[in-house]
Parts: sequence; structure tokens; C-alpha cells
Amino acid sequence: MRRISLCIPHIFKYTKQHEIVCILNSIKLGNVERIDLIQSSTTQQQAFIHMSSFNDLKYPELRDQINKGNTFKIYYDYPFYWKVSKSIHPIPPHKAQRAPFIKYNKSIINIREIPQAIPDQGCGIFKRKDAEGAGRTWRLDPRLKFPEFIIGDH
Repeated sequence: MRRISLCIPHIFKYTKQHEIVCILNSIKLGNVERIDLIQSSTTQQQAFIHMSSFNDLKYPELRDQINKGNTFKIYYDYPFYWKVSKSIHPIPPHKAQRAPFIKYNKSIINIREIPQAIPDQGCGIFKRKDAEGAGRTWRLDPRLKFPEFIIGDH
């Protein structure tokens, strides 16, 4: 079994996924598949690190110690460290990432719904790039909760 999931029960709230990945890569612990961060309090969060492979060559006894329930410390900025253990929770399914969007005047604009649109400096009007819609603009209808557009000459 090459895959393993680790848990860091207490990390600071402002710690980002890419920072954890950089630290794990610098100590060559293994290949990180993904990291799930869960808010546990107002100042801290938990990190669940799902690894696709573990570096058994560099750390030959560490996997056995983890599987026995022992913890180890990763010093990310001495004297500061994370206490790491094996995760007891099953790996949750990977959530599909949401498409990028813009929130404007309490309406959400799905960027993929406006083909080749250029935002007009935040005034809610979008001009088309192509010749087909050259004389027309799109703007958000502020009365609508969901992204719909009024198309017309403005």
C-alpha cells in the first residue's frame, strides 16, 4: 500500500495549502495528491494530507511508526513544528472545482457564460470582442438574483 493520509490537527488559520506542499516537498516526504483544510476554531485549522506515494527510501521506519499510531514532528520553522499522525478518517471524494465567477452587485456572473467578453471597468456593462456583437453590450439586470443579462444598445 503506497498511499497514506496524514493529519495535522493544529495549524494556524492563515497557513495555505501551497505552504504545506512546499514544506513537505523540501523534506522529501513523498508526493502530495491533495490537502484538505478544515477550520477547527477561529485561530486554527486541521490539515488532512493525502499522499499518492511515501518516500520509504529516505524514511524507512517512519511508515511503520505512523501505522502503529505514533506521531512525529515536522519542524517547518525551528522551533515551530507540526505534530503529524495518520488520519483515522477515510479519504473523502475529491470535490470538483467550481468554475471561476465574478460577484457584482449581489449577482454572480459565470465567466464562461459570456463568450469573449471584456469587462467595462466595473460598471456592469460588458462589450463583445467579435464583430457579430460589436454594437451591442451586455449588462447585469440588478433585479435578478441569478446571472441573466439584458442585451441591448446602451
